Order: sequence, then C-alpha cells, then structure tokens
Amino acid sequence: TRDSVRSAVDAMHGRWDGFIERLISANATPGEPVELILLGDIFDLLQVEGDLCDPGKIHRVARAHRPWFDSLRRADRASVRISWVVGNHDHELIDPAAWSALLEYVPFANGPWNHDPLAAWRQDSLGIHAEHGSQFDPANAIGDFADPRALSLGSHVVLDLLNPFEPRCPLLDLMP
Repeated sequence: TRDSVRSAVDAMHGRWDGFIERLISANATPGEPVELILLGDIFDLLQVEGDLCDPGKIHRVARAHRPWFDSLRRADRASVRISWVVGNHDHELIDPAAWSALLEYVPFANGPWNHDPLAAWRQDSLGIHAEHGSQFDPANAIGDFADPRALSLGSHVVLDLLNPFEPRCPLLDLMP
C-alpha cells in the first residue's frame, strides 16, 4: 500500500541521516578528509515516471527524497567530499541535461572531476578502483557506457516487464 511505501521511505531517510551524522563525526578527526563514494544506482531512474534522460525525473526524485539531499548538503558543509559514480539503473545521468538537473541539488558532487559524471572512482596513489560493477554482469552490462540511452538487457526487463505492473504492485521488484 502507499502508506507502507511511505513508511519504508521515511525509515530509509532516518537510517541515511544517521549514517551521514556518523560520517560527519568521523570527518571531524585530524588526518585525511572523509569521502563518500556513491557507487551507482543511487536512484532507480528506470522506475521513475518519465522518458529516458528526462531531467524532470531528477526533480521528482529530489522532491520525494528531500531529507536525503538535505543530508548530503549537510555532509558537504562539514567538508565531506561526495563522489558520484553512475550505475546501470541511473545510467541516464550520463546525459548532460539529466546530470545538470542532479547538480542543482548536489552542486558539490564530483568536484575533483570538474563535477562531471563518473563511470568509476579511482585513487591511484592508494591503488583503489571502485565502480558500480554492472559492467561485469552480461545481463546488466551497457554496451556503450558513454551513450546515456544505451540500455542493458536487465534494464529492458525493468522497463518492459516490471514497470507495467508497478501501479498494481508497487513492491513487485522488492519481493523475495
């Protein structure tokens, strides 16, 4: 039901806010600044109403999840660096208009990379490479990651098979 979805979303926002508060506290200690690396599929844009690469989808997500964005802004003000890696369910963020819409809410994201979307996060000095990982799964790999309209087989399953049933069963994709 709609009430159970709202309750679950509110609980998620609360857990996220608690996590961000712990991250901010960790950043208050001397040493290297804390960095939050968001490794893709932060939003399941495939299930947000609107056409592929529609910036309006970002605005709808931001309205629905204002507390989540407020927490990120609080982290940024506390000097937590926010890095955003694109995944297969939010791949349309590669589109310049969609990414620009996101930056309206998180203008600090990916600062060291000119605020551009990332396919992977790297810290060569530490030997770290982090990415969403869908590229290693044949069903979820995107053929041309630079093309925001390129979709994996798994994305087509969501769009063509799951989404039509979503209005009647909003938790369909969450069922065990």
